[in-house]
Amino acid sequence: FRPGARILIDHRHLDWRQMSADDIRLRAERMAAEEAPYLAGCRVAIVARGPAEFGAMRMMLTYAIR
Repeated sequence: FRPGARILIDHRHLDWRQMSADDIRLRAERMAAEEAPYLAGCRVAIVARGPAEFGAMRMMLTYAIR
């Protein structure tokens, strides 16, 4: 990953409807600790399967970037 890179993440085949808020918070904490440093300065777009997955992803990103 390089600063300024553009990244597209395709989550259309994932079903996040069964994940609890705690599951999402734990995933976000891991993302913030392990993955966020690599994404600094990058532009990231995420494709979601539907409203439930989109909402879960937004919640996760909100927790991760605090």
